[in-house]
Amino acid sequence: MITLQKASAGSGKTHSLASKYINMLLKSKDKDEYRHILAVTFTNKATDEMKQRIVENLFNSDDPKAKECLYSILHDYGSFNVSTIDKFFQSTLRAFAREIGQFNNWRVELDKNALTDEAVDSILDELQTDNSLDRRFIDFLVEQLQEQVSDGNRLNIEDGLKAMARQLKSSSFSLKCRETGIDVLKAYAPDRLQSMKNDCRKVIRDFEEGIRQRAAAVLRAMESAGLSEEDFSRKWISFVRSKFLKWKHGDKLEITDSVYGKIKQASAENWFTKKNQSLFEH
Repeated sequence: MITLQKASAGSGKTHSLASKYINMLLKSKDKDEYRHILAVTFTNKATDEMKQRIVENLFNSDDPKAKECLYSILHDYGSFNVSTIDKFFQSTLRAFAREIGQFNNWRVELDKNALTDEAVDSILDELQTDNSLDRRFIDFLVEQLQEQVSDGNRLNIEDGLKAMARQLKSSSFSLKCRETGIDVLKAYAPDRLQSMKNDCRKVIRDFEEGIRQRAAAVLRAMESAGLSEEDFSRKWISFVRSKFLKWKHGDKLEITDSVYGKIKQASAENWFTKKNQSLFEH
C-alpha cells in the first residue's frame, strides 16, 4: 500500500506522516513491521524530524505494543526506513548495480546544471571528424567561433553551449513545448535550425541596411540644408551623427539603450535651438 501526503510547506505533513507510520506499526501483528514500511520525504531536515517524532511518540505511549515496536526499532535501527527521496533512489540503484552493468563506478548527480555542463563537456571531448553528424556539429562550432571573432568578442564556445543546453533541459521549456505541441526532435533538427538561423540573419541584414540607408539620407539632408551640429538643440545630433557616420561606412551596427534613448528623446519640435526653430517650421 502506498500513502501520499500532499500539502503546502509548514502545513504539518511530517506530523501527519509520523502519525500514519505509528498507526501502521500498532495495527500490525508483526513486531518487525517497521522493516516493511518505507517513509520518503524531500529533505534531510524533514527526515530527522519524522524519525524523532516516531521515536518520541512510541516512547511516550502507554501502549505495550508501542514499547515493543520501539525496542525492535532501536535494536535494528538500520532497517528503520525513513529517508529522503534522493537517498531512496540511490540505494535502489545500488541494489540493482549489477543488473544495470555499472557495479561500483556510477554515481547519482542531483545538480541539474552540473549534469548538463558535464554532458556538454563529454560531447565536445568525444567529437569525431569522420562522423557525419559530428562533422556537422563541428562546422556549427567553427561558424560560432567565426562570428565571435567578427564581433570582437572573447572566444568562448562552451559557455554558450552550456547556457543553451540548460535552457533546453529546463522544466519551463519542457512545459512550453507540451503546451504548444512542439516536437523537439523535429523542431530543432539541424536542417531546420540552420534554416531558422539563415532567416534571422536575413532579417538582421535587411534591418542594418535600412538603418545605413537612412543614416546616409540624414547626412545628405543636413548637408543640402547647410546645417551644422551647432544648429541643433543640445548638440544631440553630434552624438547620433557620429553613429550614423560609422554605420554609413559599414562599421558594426550597435543600437544600444543609450543610442536609442537619445534618438527617442529628440522629438522633432526639440531638434533645433530656440533661435533656429524656424528651421523646423520649414
